[in-house]
Amino acid sequence: WAVGNLCGDSFEARQVATTSGMLLPLCTALRIGFERKRVTMCRNVAWALSNLARGIETSALPFLDDFNNKLNYVFLANLMLYPEQQESSREWIEVAHEVCWLVAFLTAREEEAIHALLHLGPVGNNSQQMSSSSPLCEAVACRLDHAAQFIQSSSSSFASDDVLRAIQMALPCLRIIGNIASCSATGQTLPILLEARHRSICKSLATIMTLGTYPSSQSNGDLRAVAVEASWAAGTILCDAGTPNHPSSIIGAPALLPTLCNCLKSQQSPLDLKRQVLQALWNAVAAPPEHVADAWSSRSTRDEYLVQIFQTIPAVMRLLVDLMLNSDMDVVTGSLHLCNAMLRRIGDNNNN
Repeated sequence: WAVGNLCGDSFEARQVATTSGMLLPLCTALRIGFERKRVTMCRNVAWALSNLARGIETSALPFLDDFNNKLNYVFLANLMLYPEQQESSREWIEVAHEVCWLVAFLTAREEEAIHALLHLGPVGNNSQQMSSSSPLCEAVACRLDHAAQFIQSSSSSFASDDVLRAIQMALPCLRIIGNIASCSATGQTLPILLEARHRSICKSLATIMTLGTYPSSQSNGDLRAVAVEASWAAGTILCDAGTPNHPSSIIGAPALLPTLCNCLKSQQSPLDLKRQVLQALWNAVAAPPEHVADAWSSRSTRDEYLVQIFQTIPAVMRLLVDLMLNSDMDVVTGSLHLCNAMLRRIGDNNNN
């Protein structure tokens, strides 16, 4: 607990703790605490480790050796899933929550961390014999699926403590998904991510984004925040949509585009959600650079997505023009991008 407090808000303190060899005893304590089922110890150590991993300047590399020795990806996945094995699991859910944040911080750093945590092998390894599944992705998909279903089933009492805990669990899971989807080696990471738990991740994202269209999201900041985070994660998945045989095209686009369109056209959607939805839609339809392999095939599929948006949202051009009158420049830019793409690429081919 003391280490977590010291390192939570100070990069210098994190550096001192890491270089002083603090990681290994913390990792050892977490493993021993889990073996002996000492939930308070596990919660405090997991919190300390997540605080040590905070900050954009913090490297994930010092964690990797100690993780491989003490906290490998299987152990982290077990910690995240352990609450499902307990009848009274609230305290273990808090442990899983801290572990999720730890993984979220680490996957936001060097790609070596993502490869180590997903057990992909060294960066640049394109071996066809790599595993097609990841215990960590399965655990993240499970945690997000349970949180999304619980929040959705509690629509009459979004302000309850249990719903707040579910939202707090969903947030680091969404960060992990977005971080993994943003990895440059998406050909390796996205199939593993999107196939996890019977392709439940995109369904969970769609469920959570839909929550942002509920009237209560206007006054419930936590509900609005998790919907915005889900739309950001959806946007990272859709960056390679349209590429032939790519998981973004096969799994991501069919599951996410309809929900994104519904969020954009809903009058109940808050502005910060619409801002992120516009960016996600643009990720799906922006013309790929000509030097990209299969650029023309990708462009054709992305034109189809553009037509789908045009046909799904009533009076979409009027909606985009209205959004251009907003003072939020990100909203204005996103609206201009989509409006320009529709006029240039489908205007001559659509009678409406």
